[in-house]
Amino acid sequence: MDDGRLPPLSHRTGTQPPARPGWEIEGWVRLFASGILLLAIGIITPLRQLDAQNIPEAPVRVGAIGNFGIGTQSAQIPVYEGSPDCGIFTNGVTTTIRGGLEAVMPRAFGERLGFGVRLGFASAATKLTEKPRAFQRLLDPTSGHVLVDIDREFRLDTKINTVELDLLGQYTLAPAISLSAGGCVGYRTGGTFTATDVILTPDRSFADGEQSHPIPNTTPLSIRRLAVSGLASLSFPFRIPGNMWLVPSVSARYDLLRSLTEVAWRDASVNLGLGVQFETTYRMPPQPPDTPAIRQTPARDTTHHVPALTAAITMEGSDSNGHATAQAVIRVNEIVFRDHLPLLPVIYFEPGSDTVATRYETLSPDATHDFSYATVAELRPVAMSHQVLNLVGMRLREDRAARITLYGTTASDEPDSLGVERAARIRSYLNTVWGIAKNRIDVRTGSGPLPRSDDATSDGRGENRRVVVASASAGMLAPVATERVVREFNPPLVKLTPIMNAEAGIRDWQITIRQREKPLALFTMADTRAGHNEISWLLDDNSIDSSLKELVAELRVEDSTGQVRLAYDTISLALERNSRVVHGSHEGSPSLERLNYALVGFGFRSAAGDKGHDLWLRELAGQMHDRAKVRVVGYTDRIGDDSYNMELSRGRAQYVADRLKTFMSQRGIEPGDIEVVGAGVDTSRFPNDLPEGRVLSRGATVTVDQQPHDDRHQ
Repeated sequence: MDDGRLPPLSHRTGTQPPARPGWEIEGWVRLFASGILLLAIGIITPLRQLDAQNIPEAPVRVGAIGNFGIGTQSAQIPVYEGSPDCGIFTNGVTTTIRGGLEAVMPRAFGERLGFGVRLGFASAATKLTEKPRAFQRLLDPTSGHVLVDIDREFRLDTKINTVELDLLGQYTLAPAISLSAGGCVGYRTGGTFTATDVILTPDRSFADGEQSHPIPNTTPLSIRRLAVSGLASLSFPFRIPGNMWLVPSVSARYDLLRSLTEVAWRDASVNLGLGVQFETTYRMPPQPPDTPAIRQTPARDTTHHVPALTAAITMEGSDSNGHATAQAVIRVNEIVFRDHLPLLPVIYFEPGSDTVATRYETLSPDATHDFSYATVAELRPVAMSHQVLNLVGMRLREDRAARITLYGTTASDEPDSLGVERAARIRSYLNTVWGIAKNRIDVRTGSGPLPRSDDATSDGRGENRRVVVASASAGMLAPVATERVVREFNPPLVKLTPIMNAEAGIRDWQITIRQREKPLALFTMADTRAGHNEISWLLDDNSIDSSLKELVAELRVEDSTGQVRLAYDTISLALERNSRVVHGSHEGSPSLERLNYALVGFGFRSAAGDKGHDLWLRELAGQMHDRAKVRVVGYTDRIGDDSYNMELSRGRAQYVADRLKTFMSQRGIEPGDIEVVGAGVDTSRFPNDLPEGRVLSRGATVTVDQQPHDDRHQ
């Protein structure tokens, strides 16, 4: 370390951001044609209204506009996937360049009120930086004393391109000042995300002499295709010689939908623009004046008395002490469970068939562009195994250097040639649907890396009717990262007080509470005590919209004559959020930390694991503390007699316990009590009627109870 270079860094395992395929040319044509159609409709509709209003002429200005914007966005992106304590990208600066065509009718609906339509293209570049949470220091290898602190930061550079359509209402404040407001709908055509680890100290570098490295195992990022924004602007049009206008403007935009599918990300920007417009005048043909209709007012019937009916409602928040509050405050503890589910690289077939079974999810070529890890985020292991074709296809599309081998296998009562046909069927799906070149997919016969099961049993023959996917690329068959969010609410009480006065007597009343037009609760006369109309409503955390839009209470009162009155009141919501992230089914409390890990996919009648199991056990050992209490339980599938399965399950549990001790010793962690249990067959974990369920049953679970540490993440 005398030359001042940093050694290469190692981080937690993760997956690379999915690469999005380019948009087909016909997609551009369709979007452009749709924009032209909307532009035409937007111009023609007000002109038809002008005809109805007999306005003799209306100016129309068409031209081109360009602008430059700068803004900020709020985000919560861990630098490394699944490791928020190692750094989180939060805020950054975005620069945007826009250009396009526009049409404006400043007097479409009167002397001051008009509208505008824009169709254009935007390219936004964002830079986010984050300092490492731990100190970065270079040590003297002889004395071990600190020589210098290393100034280092993580950077995330993004670029997103969008085709946009703006629809704006316009109000003329003065001859040279116009105020516009409206919305923007866009389609994001592509994006790039580049994460780098940079050393800022001038005389320091990585071991290879470079001062910046790409960051491996970053949080996967992919863009949300649909973009919706709010837009407001001030423009200052002034005429230049001829029928031309020069229109400088200043505007503000805010994304209403997050820009990324995996994490929260919204942009807010201020933009300076300049447009050049050409004015034309649309003249309406003269119309004959309408003949005014003669309206007859019916004589008032003074002999019939309408009984009085009034209605009102109040809604107010209530804290834990029962005191009224101006807002209903929801306190939320949000726990994000991040885990890795095993990818079972096997496709099983029906007897004598080379057709993919219907339980496996297949897609059309167009649908593959919307498939991502978010699609399978909520799936459990068996359902995840039915997505294996699409997960392999997506990973082959992301990693263009990766190759796979398909091993087609048959049962003893099937011809050997059927194994090749099954493997060829899988290769055809990956080629025609996912666009994977056939020269990247080898087809072979034989069992491959997964040993054959016992052909003497029906279950064993079912497991041998299969195609096994193998690959030398580590990430091709890696576990699938999943995320599950659990929100623990401390919901408030909302007090509802209906106030009614009916001269003819009340027949019925009801209160409906809505949020964004979604009904949340319904109360009727039966929900109140005699002599008391007040209702206390405890908010249901599962029904509240995460946007925390205000609550609206509607009171409907009907008297004995059939008259109906409606009354409304609203109340806003506030959120106090406390979030934490949990890895590997990690549970915690102030006095106890529990880690739950499941290892599956052991070989048929084998108590030994493989390299994949060792990777998981190394990760578990890295999260353990001295003298932790460990319980390992082994399991088998339903094949075989009970005594054999009990012995085999204990052998698997013992294998896991021994390997875990080895990895703990390598990290200098003192083992505590390790309990080894053989549970035999437990079909409640995975259904054993399917071959994939039986393979997943061959494994073990590890439960670790230990005292929590504050510095566990490093």
